[in-house]
Amino acid sequence: MSLPPYEIPPGRILILPDVHLNVAWAAAALAQEADEWDHLVFLGDYFDSAKRPPEVATCAETARFLLEMTERYGKRVTFLLGNHDLPYVESVEALHAGRDLGEPLTYCPGFDPDSARSLAEVVDAAFFQRFRLFVTANGSLLSHAGLHPSFWRDGIPGVDPLDALEGHCAIAREKMDRQFLPILGCGAARGGPQRVGGITWLDWRHEFEDHPALPPQIVGHTQDKDGVRWNGRSACVDGGQTCWVLLDETGILSIRYLKNRN
Repeated sequence: MSLPPYEIPPGRILILPDVHLNVAWAAAALAQEADEWDHLVFLGDYFDSAKRPPEVATCAETARFLLEMTERYGKRVTFLLGNHDLPYVESVEALHAGRDLGEPLTYCPGFDPDSARSLAEVVDAAFFQRFRLFVTANGSLLSHAGLHPSFWRDGIPGVDPLDALEGHCAIAREKMDRQFLPILGCGAARGGPQRVGGITWLDWRHEFEDHPALPPQIVGHTQDKDGVRWNGRSACVDGGQTCWVLLDETGILSIRYLKNRN
């Protein structure tokens, strides 16, 4: 029997949090890990950075890196979407459809229209179709920012809550350039209009809940120099390109660092 589209087969899952144009860090992490993993998951936020080239890559160079990952690893790599990625996805789709590039409905601070134009020269709209909002792996739920229990459809007779979430996310992806949907929205902790953030915006410090009805979660999005932080069974692994994690088949996380880090 085939697995649901959101489920990664059991194995060693290498998880890289928010890249933010720091392609050199991601490449170094992968070189250090070699092939000591079965599947690779990027937690999103590939674009936008407080730093500028040449300290980090350009948006177009980052896109070329993602294309290289696709060519090298094929189905062994999964890309998740972060709040900083959605306006670029929306813009690339608009540009390739011949529409004017206005302010994206999924706008996020840091978005740069010129970078969006350069990105559209490297990838087409179809490239982002394989990017997802969540996956499950070894019993954990992986997304960019985390899923608040208010978005979890548990207890509906005959409906698997993960299947319901998959459908909800599919609708959000399909309508994101035309209709505001809370699952992609920003919460009050980040200055947004809704009580809590959606799956690309949920704030770890002030909005995240390790709810017993949900699987343990592994997220990025909320950067902290202390690296991996825990809330019950769940972990935020965004250390600002200081660390990444390996999730083994039993659900245990191992924290990894560059061997030559200062």
